[in-house]
Amino acid sequence: MPTDIKALARVHTETALHVLAKVMSADDAPHAARVAAAQALLNRGWGQPHQSVDLTAEIITSKVIRTPPPVNNLDNWHKQYSDKTETLQ
Repeated sequence: MPTDIKALARVHTETALHVLAKVMSADDAPHAARVAAAQALLNRGWGQPHQSVDLTAEIITSKVIRTPPPVNNLDNWHKQYSDKTETLQ
Protein backbone atom coordinates (compact mmCIF):
# COMPACT_ATOMS: atom_id res chain seq x y z
CA MET A 1 0.00 0.00 0.00
CA PRO A 2 1.56 3.31 -1.04
CA THR A 3 2.18 5.76 1.75
CA ASP A 4 2.22 8.92 -0.36
CA ILE A 5 -0.61 8.77 -2.89
CA LYS A 6 -0.13 12.40 -3.91
CA ALA A 7 3.48 11.84 -4.91
CA LEU A 8 2.57 8.75 -6.92
CA ALA A 9 -0.28 10.55 -8.68
CA ARG A 10 1.87 13.57 -9.51
CA VAL A 11 4.21 11.36 -11.51
CA HIS A 12 1.41 11.11 -14.10
CA THR A 13 0.65 14.83 -14.28
CA GLU A 14 2.18 15.46 -17.68
CA THR A 15 0.48 12.44 -19.26
CA ALA A 16 -2.86 13.39 -17.72
CA LEU A 17 -2.60 16.92 -19.07
CA HIS A 18 -1.86 15.59 -22.55
CA VAL A 19 -4.90 13.29 -22.34
CA LEU A 20 -7.11 16.21 -21.26
CA ALA A 21 -5.79 18.33 -24.12
CA LYS A 22 -6.46 15.49 -26.64
CA VAL A 23 -10.03 15.00 -25.39
CA MET A 24 -10.65 18.74 -25.48
CA SER A 25 -9.38 18.95 -29.07
CA ALA A 26 -11.05 15.78 -30.38
CA ASP A 27 -13.90 16.69 -32.75
CA ASP A 28 -15.48 13.25 -32.32
CA ALA A 29 -15.50 13.41 -28.48
CA PRO A 30 -18.84 14.15 -26.79
CA HIS A 31 -19.34 17.81 -26.01
CA ALA A 32 -19.64 17.07 -22.29
CA ALA A 33 -16.23 15.36 -22.32
CA ARG A 34 -14.64 18.23 -24.24
CA VAL A 35 -16.08 20.83 -21.84
CA ALA A 36 -15.02 18.80 -18.80
CA ALA A 37 -11.48 18.46 -20.17
CA ALA A 38 -11.27 22.17 -20.98
CA GLN A 39 -12.54 23.08 -17.53
CA ALA A 40 -10.06 20.72 -15.87
CA LEU A 41 -7.18 22.25 -17.84
CA LEU A 42 -8.25 25.80 -17.01
CA ASN A 43 -8.67 25.00 -13.33
CA ARG A 44 -5.25 23.41 -13.11
CA GLY A 45 -3.58 26.19 -15.04
CA TRP A 46 -5.34 29.19 -13.55
CA GLY A 47 -6.95 27.86 -10.36
CA GLN A 48 -10.60 27.56 -9.46
CA PRO A 49 -12.70 30.62 -10.27
CA HIS A 50 -13.45 32.80 -7.27
CA GLN A 51 -16.94 32.54 -5.90
CA SER A 52 -18.67 35.46 -4.34
CA VAL A 53 -20.92 34.96 -1.39
CA ASP A 54 -23.71 37.37 -0.56
CA LEU A 55 -24.16 37.50 3.17
CA THR A 56 -26.97 39.43 4.68
CA ALA A 57 -27.62 39.56 8.37
CA GLU A 58 -30.11 41.22 10.60
CA ILE A 59 -28.63 42.62 13.76
CA ILE A 60 -31.04 42.81 16.63
CA THR A 61 -30.11 44.81 19.66
CA SER A 62 -32.05 45.27 22.81
CA LYS A 63 -31.62 47.58 25.74
CA VAL A 64 -32.90 47.22 29.23
CA ILE A 65 -33.66 50.45 30.97
CA ARG A 66 -34.26 50.19 34.65
CA THR A 67 -35.91 53.11 36.27
CA PRO A 68 -35.79 53.63 40.00
CA PRO A 69 -38.99 53.28 41.96
CA PRO A 70 -40.91 56.52 42.39
CA VAL A 71 -40.11 58.69 45.39
CA ASN A 72 -42.80 60.94 46.79
CA ASN A 73 -40.57 63.67 48.24
CA LEU A 74 -36.97 64.92 48.32
CA ASP A 75 -36.21 63.60 51.82
CA ASN A 76 -37.14 60.07 50.78
CA TRP A 77 -35.08 60.44 47.64
CA HIS A 78 -32.01 61.42 49.74
CA LYS A 79 -32.58 58.44 52.04
CA GLN A 80 -32.81 56.07 49.11
CA TYR A 81 -29.98 57.45 46.94
CA SER A 82 -27.70 59.48 49.19
CA ASP A 83 -24.99 56.85 49.20
CA LYS A 84 -25.11 56.76 45.36
CA THR A 85 -24.79 60.47 44.64
CA GLU A 86 -22.18 63.08 45.32
CA THR A 87 -22.94 65.93 47.65
CA LEU A 88 -22.88 69.29 45.92
CA GLN A 89 -21.27 72.10 47.88
